[in-house]
Order: sequence, then structure tokens, then C-alpha cells
Amino acid sequence: MIKRKLFYLALIYTAIIIGIYLPYRWKSDLEALEFAISDGDGYVFAEDKDVLENLKKSSYVVVDFPEAFQPYDLTYYLDKTFSYLGYVEFRKFGERVLEAEKMRKYKELFFRAHILKEDEYEKLRLDKFSLYIRFRRAVIERSIDLLVLKNIPDDAKKYVENHLKKDLGWLMVRRPQPHNDLGLPLIPPFLSLVLLNASLSPILGILLFAFYFISRNLVTSAASIMAMIAIYKYTRKNPFLLFLSFLTLGIITTLSLSDFYHLNQVEVYRGVKISLVLLPLLILIKGILNNNWIFKERKVFLSLTGIFIVVIAYYILRSGNSGFVLGIERKIRDYLDYVLVVRPRFKELFGYIFLFMFFRKESRWNFVYEFFGSIALATTFNTFTHIKAPVFVSIYRSLLGFFIAFFVYKIVDVTMKKGFDGREEM
Repeated sequence: MIKRKLFYLALIYTAIIIGIYLPYRWKSDLEALEFAISDGDGYVFAEDKDVLENLKKSSYVVVDFPEAFQPYDLTYYLDKTFSYLGYVEFRKFGERVLEAEKMRKYKELFFRAHILKEDEYEKLRLDKFSLYIRFRRAVIERSIDLLVLKNIPDDAKKYVENHLKKDLGWLMVRRPQPHNDLGLPLIPPFLSLVLLNASLSPILGILLFAFYFISRNLVTSAASIMAMIAIYKYTRKNPFLLFLSFLTLGIITTLSLSDFYHLNQVEVYRGVKISLVLLPLLILIKGILNNNWIFKERKVFLSLTGIFIVVIAYYILRSGNSGFVLGIERKIRDYLDYVLVVRPRFKELFGYIFLFMFFRKESRWNFVYEFFGSIALATTFNTFTHIKAPVFVSIYRSLLGFFIAFFVYKIVDVTMKKGFDGREEM
């Protein structure tokens, strides 16, 4: 009883903190949507052999780190010349660039860039439209500061540039700038996570608070992952309450990590894979243990085991930016991004339909519905662990996924009921 009261106290405190902090983060994210476009002129690229020599030509360095180059060397010259350091997304030696940024005295001279690799346009079989959506997505979903239109055909380059100016021209600036932090202490939002964990175990809450001052990043991630369990335990009453609770947890987590390094993705949320699988895995284990009939039916047991292994493996492989995507799915994604501005995640659309089924009525397969539904909840939370993403985009994306899934579920449910009613009349 005391733990439940502590949980409700944590929710009240969380609502207050979100009310105070969210407007600041919202404003910061709006400013961070500004971006610059370049075909390479006016910037020095570390792909060039004489990087340090070329620093004399421009104070903006876009780095795709050479293997033999040491972060300290670059840091020294960047600070000496007051030059901006540009980090290129999804590149092999990106960690070295971020290491150099952490060493800098002038950390605010930093920006993030998106560039296609030399053979990427042909290798991925991109067209002008898909390329435009890719660059637009980089701005809207990841607040990229600089779009470099290199390594693409001239006609595609012109198409992308014209459409970006038409749709996002009001956000375009001459030079890229970093994402500024909120200028607020981040302990208050973290205390929300502490209180949520304390509702599971007061000792756990105390330990998390103590270790926060040793490793803030890791402890915040651990606290938010454990808070998922607390929220599911106390709000497991209906799908709307669960969704709202996980949405709230996602918001307070991203507020807890709204410092300069996280907002510019120099640091990232740790434990993404764990946050995706822990809750679904616990629910799956509980469901299997509570349904002993599975073990008595050998074929059912083997079939379910195979399905769960494939689903979990696919779920993990598809998380992050390196997950594989089929060509046809990429086209569907691009179209949805164009129509909806930000598309909902397929895992949420799929999972929430099962969550509604779980709450509909008792069934021997309810534990399966609950498992797939928990994947949707974990995915909603995961959306907010991409700290760089504008918070209003993450909220919109999550709401869109939930209500589209609800709409599809209601159509299917009504259709099935009419079908059964028609059979009974016959």
C-alpha cells in the first residue's frame, strides 16, 4: 500500500516537472531545427589529405575521421584556430570525432552533418524523391545542422535543394550551429525516475540517487529502464493508461538527459537494447509460467518457441539506425513520411493492436497478446531515448502510432463481430 502511494506521488511530481521543463526543451528543439545546406564549398573535409593545412581556408571542418588520425591532434588545432568541428552521421570512425569534441576547450563550436557515401546513391537504389525524404527526415527527426549535397547526381541535387527550400526554407540558415542545452539543473527530472524506482524498492531508489553522481549517464538509463517495470506494475489497467504512462516516462527520461552533449549526440542513451527487450521478456516468461498447458502440447510449445525467438531477434535487429530495411518497405516508409511528416513506427502499430486485443476479453492466448503489446510500449519509450530528436516530434510520432493502431483495431473488431453475427443468423 505504501509503495503504491509512493508511485502516485512520483506521478504527481513527474507531472509538475514536465510542466516546468517541457516548455524550455520545446523552445530549444525549435531553435535546433535550423539547418544549413552546402555542396561542400566553404567547408574542409577530413577526407582531404591535408586537413590541418586546410584549416587556414575555413573555420568549419566536416570530419569523416581518417584511421591514422588521432583525436588529440585535431582538437589542438581546432581550439587554436577557433574552428567548428562537424560530426558526420553513421561513419566508421565517428567515435574518434566525438572523442575529440569531448577534449575541446570550446565545446560549443560543434555541429552535426549528414552526407551520402560515395556509392550510397547507387547501392541503395535511391531516387530523387527518396533522397529528398532522407534529407528532410535528418532535419525533422534528428535535428541535423548541415546537409552536404555531395556524391549525388546533379539533377537529384537540384531536386532535393529546391524541395527543401520550398518545405523547410523558414528553417534554413547560412551556417550550422549546435543545439544549446536548457540552462536548467537536470537533477529534478532525474528525481522522478528515483521516485518511480522507490515504488518498487526504496533501497533501489536510494542506490540510484547515490550512484547518479558517479555515472550520471549510465544511472539515468538504468533508472528509466527499471521505471518501465514499476509503471507497468501499477498502471496495468487499460491500454490508454499504459500508453500515457510510458509516454510520460519517455518525456521525463529525455528531459533528464537534456544536456549539451546528449542534445548534440556526443553522448547517447546507454542500454537501448535492454530497454527494448527487458519488459517484453519478463512478460513472456511470466505468461509461459502461468500457462502450463503449453508444455503439455508439444507442437504448440515448439511453434511458440520458434515464433518468439524469431520475433525477438527481428525486433532487436530492426532497432537502431543500422537495422536492415527491404526495398519495398523503404518506399512505404518514404511515402508515409511524406504524407504524415513523421511516420509512426511499425512495431507500435503492430504491437498496440495486440495490446487492445489483450484487454478485450479472456483468452488462452492472452499472454501472447500481452507480449506483443509490451513491445509497443517499450518502443514508445525507446522513441524518447533518441535524445537529439525534438521532443514534440517524438510526442507526435507516439500519439500517431497509438491512435492509428486503435483505429485499425476497431475496424477489424467491428468487422469480425459483424461476420460472426451474420453466421449466427444463417
